[in-house]
Amino acid sequence: MGQLVLQRLMEAEAESRCGAARYERSTERVNQRNGYRDRALETRLGTLHLRPPRSARI
Repeated sequence: MGQLVLQRLMEAEAESRCGAARYERSTERVNQRNGYRDRALETRLGTLHLRPPRSARI
């Protein structure tokens, strides 16, 4: 459950930084998405496997 929540939060932050949603064309776009990274986050509940979005300046 925590993994899903963190993944959704990272997606929302990436959309706000880009100025457009994923696969959306927008004149306000200031950035573009560039895939994902695989990362492991160690917590008291165990290891969460996350995929933070990457971005690149236009």
